[in-house]
Amino acid sequence: MIGATLSLHELGALVVRSSEIESWIANQLASVANKPDDDILGAIAQGVDDKVLTVHAGCVICTPCSALEASPPRPARQQRAAPGREP
Repeated sequence: MIGATLSLHELGALVVRSSEIESWIANQLASVANKPDDDILGAIAQGVDDKVLTVHAGCVICTPCSALEASPPRPARQQRAAPGREP
């Protein structure tokens, strides 16, 4: 699906960026492996340490979580007046 909307060059850039992000997340997991906190990163690091998850699987789980955390809050939606009515 993504390939249909991106050029081969753009798709290649996304693959490179994804591997950079996965490497960064793997480093984050490794940094908390010895003393995992009681949060999502710590829980995933514990799963990797217990061999319930692979490092790759832990990175896949962390990716959407980190995107949510980094996303700016959405502005409130404005209600539109019904046709023929003014707000």
